[in-house]
Amino acid sequence: CKGKPLMNNGRRCASTTVFHDGRKGACGCGPFWLDKQFFWNKDNYVAAVNQRFFDFDGKTWCGQRCGQCYELTPTGGFIENEGAPPTSMQPITVMITNLCPIEPPNLSWCGQNHYNQVNAHGYYAHFDLENGNQQITSLGWDNPEVTYRRVDCGMKWPKRYRECQCSTGYY
Repeated sequence: CKGKPLMNNGRRCASTTVFHDGRKGACGCGPFWLDKQFFWNKDNYVAAVNQRFFDFDGKTWCGQRCGQCYELTPTGGFIENEGAPPTSMQPITVMITNLCPIEPPNLSWCGQNHYNQVNAHGYYAHFDLENGNQQITSLGWDNPEVTYRRVDCGMKWPKRYRECQCSTGYY
């Protein structure tokens, strides 16, 4: 990716990492009475994004991007000493179900204090990919640089997202 903002083939670039914490996340994708995630929030392609991408106003619950889907396509790049070249260049579609907060240990990846600010690696957006079932690792992805674009969630995601607390407006 080159330029400012970092772009590749006309699309904005983003950094990625992986995580698994077993919690329902900032979009409430788990049982109302328990801070555990739904099985699909562990096993599928879902992501936490940096806080200012999650919500322009910095909300930490039910942000504007909850339930939105993004196509992530590896560029072949990665951040030295933080990952490796991806073995698969196939795009995946992720749904936003969580945020990556502006706090340690996330500061170098998710420390953007304003929407138009970059992280320590030069990216406006960061996708922290749920890896609870090794679904990202099995792709051969080790924190690759990706391009991203908003896409339609398809058939399965809207049904699943309706289970999340932030989809109802009654949170």
